[in-house]
Amino acid sequence: MHERSRTLVVGTWNIGGGILGDSHQIDGKSEVDYHCARIQDWAPDILCLQEAHEFNDGRPGQSKEIATVGGFVHERVRSISPSHLDPNAELSLSVLSRHEIRGSRYVKFTNPGFTATGPNGQQWILYDKGYLITEVQLPDISVTIVNAHCFPLHYFGASAVDKEFEPLWRDFASELLAFSQKGPVIAAIDLNHEPIDTVLGEIFQKGKFRNSFSLTATVPKGGQQDYIIYTSADVQLLETSVIQTEADHHYCQARFSL
Repeated sequence: MHERSRTLVVGTWNIGGGILGDSHQIDGKSEVDYHCARIQDWAPDILCLQEAHEFNDGRPGQSKEIATVGGFVHERVRSISPSHLDPNAELSLSVLSRHEIRGSRYVKFTNPGFTATGPNGQQWILYDKGYLITEVQLPDISVTIVNAHCFPLHYFGASAVDKEFEPLWRDFASELLAFSQKGPVIAAIDLNHEPIDTVLGEIFQKGKFRNSFSLTATVPKGGQQDYIIYTSADVQLLETSVIQTEADHHYCQARFSL
């Protein structure tokens, strides 16, 4: 095996439309300057964002704002659903990088179409979720970065371990395993479920992937929703950080050697 000489810092953060506090503040005020400042402090090489707003009224998207302030010169952004926070916005997945991004692809999870009534009587609709796959080129190696946002099924009286979702997890696991055959893979996942091995156990049981941190609260109310996993054969974990923020998700970061 080659001597590991490259380090890569990968961060992941669900920024909830840039609104601080509770994630369900309809018409809440965006505080994306807060997110920009924090990212400047932490300075990851690659940043995966979930629920960044892309606006359809002419305003610049939040991923672009964070990329500009944070010094990320490469980005891939994919709008995936309407926003539950702003009628003039769409929720997105994005990968921001200081290294060249050579390609990207989005895969949508099959949506069961659930609806529910929220605590204030509002109608909740289960919006589309999925994962954005990018190929990031380091000086002498390509790394597959996967940014995934999974359904918040607990809001709709369902669970990720319900039998009807077995095909979703089987397909996702199969694709992650296929990526691992081609080279290093690092995946940032807002899973909306814990523990991860109850739905993606296959990738860990086969020894192909490892979990950067487990049994770690990543939301203010407690519980782990966010993960960074990586291929065991060609990536070495050096350090992790889970940092409490004023948003409804903590910021999660891992430093790797490749």
